[in-house]
Amino acid sequence: MRYVARQRRRFEKAGDPIISVDTKKKKLVGLFKNPGRTLRRQPLDVLATDFPSDAEGKAIPYGIYDVQRNTGYMVIGVSHEDRRVCCRGDPSLVLVVGRVQYSGHTHLLIQADGGGANSADSWLWKAGLQALATSST
Repeated sequence: MRYVARQRRRFEKAGDPIISVDTKKKKLVGLFKNPGRTLRRQPLDVLATDFPSDAEGKAIPYGIYDVQRNTGYMVIGVSHEDRRVCCRGDPSLVLVVGRVQYSGHTHLLIQADGGGANSADSWLWKAGLQALATSST
């Protein structure tokens, strides 16, 4: 953890971009009961159960947080933990926005946990990072 903290301080000092990426809890899409509240004249009819077979699909939120600018982007995927979101799935988030905001910088620190979509063993994650690096040159 000290190594990660040193790298982050080094990037912050240089003004280089630091992004944090993570997949959040998957949610079923449909009229399911939700513990939140809304003001309505008539109650909203929802399903009594939350079986996956009753869902219209599954939404998988993937967040990209720009540490230097305190800005976040959320992408909602529909495929199983789509690792390509950060690297290739939506290049406007990482490449276009990053190139404008960090023009002249050649380094990027990506902080990600080591499980699930961002696993160090995931060849798709590594391939996506390579594609991001190659397209940035």
